[in-house]
Amino acid sequence: RSKTNNNNNNNHDMQQRVEQMNFMLSSLKKARETFTARKQLQEKAIHLRHKIASIKTTTTTNNNNNPAQSNNNNNIHKHRDALYSEIFHVLHRALRMEKDALGERHPQVADTTQLFADLYLERNQHAQAIRSMRTAVQILKLALGKHHPRTCVAVRQLARMYESSCSWKREKQNRDDENDNDNDKGQSSADHLQQAILHYGEAADGFRECFGRNHSVVGATLNNTAVLYIQKGDYTKAIEKLSDALTCYEASPTIIADGAQVWKNMGECYMRRGDFESAHFAYTSALEVQRDARFQAETAGEEIAAAFDDASIGDTLLRLGRTMKETMRYDDSYKIYTEALLIYRMHYRTTKKLKEGGMADAKDRLAHTVYCMAEVQEIRGEYTEALKLFSDALQLRLESDATRSVNRMNMVHCAMALCGVGTVHMRLGEFTDAKLGFQEALRYLKAHGVPEDHDLMVMINGRLQSALEERPSLGSGSFSDESTESSIIKKTNKARELDMLSQEQVEVGDYDAAITSLASALAIRRRKLTKRQKAGDGSTESYLKEKEEVADTLGRFALLLVKKNETKQACMLLKEAL
Repeated sequence: RSKTNNNNNNNHDMQQRVEQMNFMLSSLKKARETFTARKQLQEKAIHLRHKIASIKTTTTTNNNNNPAQSNNNNNIHKHRDALYSEIFHVLHRALRMEKDALGERHPQVADTTQLFADLYLERNQHAQAIRSMRTAVQILKLALGKHHPRTCVAVRQLARMYESSCSWKREKQNRDDENDNDNDKGQSSADHLQQAILHYGEAADGFRECFGRNHSVVGATLNNTAVLYIQKGDYTKAIEKLSDALTCYEASPTIIADGAQVWKNMGECYMRRGDFESAHFAYTSALEVQRDARFQAETAGEEIAAAFDDASIGDTLLRLGRTMKETMRYDDSYKIYTEALLIYRMHYRTTKKLKEGGMADAKDRLAHTVYCMAEVQEIRGEYTEALKLFSDALQLRLESDATRSVNRMNMVHCAMALCGVGTVHMRLGEFTDAKLGFQEALRYLKAHGVPEDHDLMVMINGRLQSALEERPSLGSGSFSDESTESSIIKKTNKARELDMLSQEQVEVGDYDAAITSLASALAIRRRKLTKRQKAGDGSTESYLKEKEEVADTLGRFALLLVKKNETKQACMLLKEAL
């Protein structure tokens, strides 16, 4: 009886295996029979995507309210919508055939579902895009495992979709637009931001399993995560992720230009925390990586990538110049801005010669650089040159506006340049010209829709009132503002108070706050030292004493950075102290 039962069980198992084999053969036959049809549908979908992309690149912006041009753009939009409708129809047919022939858990089904997600994202239908992408990720996890490279790439793409949805929701809130294509009303932008962080983290863990802890793709994913923490205002967490990303890039035997962007993001974190010395080191490191990558590419005869082209290097120089301005190294700041201006002028001439578009953006970069130079010259007391630079910045913004649509005009930037013009006139005691500058600045801001309680509006209104009353109450901003001995004594006492505060903060373990306090003390002492140098007191006893105080502050600053394991920044400060 036992043998009979065993035989029956064996026969039953054999029958099940035969049925499974027959099912597999049937599925394989069906997959072979539908392969050509599925391939043709996929090729048609790709062809339609190329057509949509070509329409996007040829669509022109209506700058002059030309009715004929507006009608042409409407026809183009209708044609593009028809193509999207057709591609969705084609992909639905392909997906049905794939599920029927391959099963619902096949990676090819995930690929087609992901293509749906990409198309929804192009249409700003973020809720549908995320749903489709989540489905694709689940299929790949079941089919290939959660640590397979394709699965990790899909998870990272899901994170990007949450990030894109977050940005879209913020823009929608800013313009109060209720007529959008998205129907995801349940989750806020903060919810989607947190989801993006979680999925970037999942992708980074998967890439570590696939390629190792220090692979560049791990660094890139960590950088993406850090950018989201910066948006949340969690700079400590962002710096932690960026430090891990830098470890990945620095482990590579070759120069990876993407590391420059990581350093720039690090600098942005330090700038927002008020730690300008660490920001200075970060931007200096970014510039070093960019220049090394540029030299390597030029030596090998390779194409100059966007990460280290003229525009990107110029942007790093501007950020570096700002750190020098914030730490009151105005001469160095002006030199850096001048270098950036030379690069942007060359970039502008190249853009103009190639006639490939981007002229407005190139002029805006020139205008911003000139404006930064004007700010420094105003602080240095070089009012004649500052006035010329502010006027040049305004002219460049106006020239850029002539080629832009109305909704992209530089009204706020024009207002800031006009405010600079008015401020310089006010410092020179030319109150009539100052009033005209401030009034024109307010006119630009009102035309742009800036509310009356905005900080910029309040500041310019205050200066206008001072100009009307003919009293130059502008606060600090130039070397002449602190020329009295009593002011120097006050600043010295302030620096000492900050020293004591930093010591108290170190004792309780609050190193971030201590670094901020020491950075402020260092800025005060740098400014005093610069004033002595400009006054020709470079050999006096007071000058030498202040020089020792700057060196001492740099040394204490470096020790704090060592405690936070930021040894590179510490080495830079110690070299300066020596």
